Amino acid sequence: MVNYNNTKIFKIVNIINDEIIINYTTLKYLSSKYQQLKNQSNKDKYKNNNIIQYINKYGCNNCKLILIENISCNNIEEINQKIL
Repeated sequence: MVNYNNTKIFKIVNIINDEIIINYTTLKYLSSKYQQLKNQSNKDKYKNNNIIQYINKYGCNNCKLILIENISCNNIEEINQKIL
């Protein structure tokens, strides 16, 4: 079961065109999420994930993860209310 008590809302900033994608992670460190995305970008099993497609299109080195806010939530619906 996922623990949403230490959720991090972050943005992925494309340094080529300044596009921004808002997302979240329940991992303890944002750097762990960056490493996870980087590792997944090299695997076919994640090729249909929109974030992975975006990172593959522009390259990991051109996408920076920036923390927006740490939040404590009970479920995914609460997170979606924050980021939508």
